[in-house]
Amino acid sequence: MSREPRGPNFVSAVVLAAAPRIPPRVLRRVLPAFGYSLVELMVAMTIGLLVASAAIGLYRGQHAAFEQAADTAQMDDAGRAALDLIAVHARAAGFAARIFVAGADPVMPRIPVLPCPAGRPAGDPANSHCVRDARGSDGVQFSYMADRVSSWLTSDGAPTDCLGHAIPAGALSVTRFFVKPSGSSGEPELYCEGSGRLGTAQPVVEGVETLRLSYQLKGVASLVGDFAVADGADEADETDAAERLQMVSLCVLVRGRPTAKNYAYIDCDGRASQGTDGRRRHTYRLMLAARNLFNRA
Repeated sequence: MSREPRGPNFVSAVVLAAAPRIPPRVLRRVLPAFGYSLVELMVAMTIGLLVASAAIGLYRGQHAAFEQAADTAQMDDAGRAALDLIAVHARAAGFAARIFVAGADPVMPRIPVLPCPAGRPAGDPANSHCVRDARGSDGVQFSYMADRVSSWLTSDGAPTDCLGHAIPAGALSVTRFFVKPSGSSGEPELYCEGSGRLGTAQPVVEGVETLRLSYQLKGVASLVGDFAVADGADEADETDAAERLQMVSLCVLVRGRPTAKNYAYIDCDGRASQGTDGRRRHTYRLMLAARNLFNRA
C-alpha cells in the first residue's frame, strides 16, 4: 500500500498543532509585522498629492494657452477679413470706366467717399447722408461704377455688391460699412449694405466692436477724421473735397470670447484702455491709396 507524499506544509501544521499555545503578546514580539505605518502612509499621500497638483497645474496651463491661442486666431481672422472686405471697395471708390456700357455713358459717382464719423450712412444714393451713432463707431460709404472689372460677378456675368446681390452693368454701386450689435446674439458685427438691395444691411464679420476711419487730404500734414462738406454744398464743392482725398486709413477693434480675466488694450484712437468684461481686444490697421477718384488724370 503506497503512502501519499507529504510536503513541508504538512509537517509545519503538525508541529504547530503539537506545540503548546503561545500567548499573542509573545507572537507580536517574535513574528515580523506586515503593512505600513501611519508615517509611511502620510508620506505616500503627500507625494501623491504633489504629483497630482503638478499634473493639474500643467493641464490648466496648457488648456489656458490653447484657449488664448484659439481666441487670438479667431480675432486675427475677423480683423483681416474686415480690413480686406472694406479695402476692396475703398480702392474702387470713384472708379468710372472710360468706355460705354450698353450704349450709355459711364456713371460718374458724385461723392466717391462719404465719411460718417461716429455715425452711419443712410438715404438713397442721390441724397446720401450720415446718421449719428451713439456707440461712437464710424461708418463710410464708397461709390463707383459697377462693371466686370470693379466687382465680383454672378454666374450670369453680372456685377455684384458687397453681399453678392446683382447690380446692372454700368450702374452706380454704393457700398456702406458700419458696426452695430447683432439683433439675435447681441455681439457687435461689421455690417454691409449694398446697392443691390439698398436699405437691407447684413452682418459680414462677427466680433468687430469699432470701425475707425481717417483720411489723408492733399495739403494737410496729418490724418483727419472727416472731410465732408457742409450740408447744402453744391456739387463743385463736393467734387473738390473728394479730389483732395489721397489715402484712407482703416482700423477695426475686434473683441474675443469672454474669460475670467480683464485685459488692457490699445484702441483705434491710440488710447490705452482697460477692459471690464473679461474679453481680449486687438486693433488691426490698414492704409491704402485712393487712386480711382474721378476727374484725376
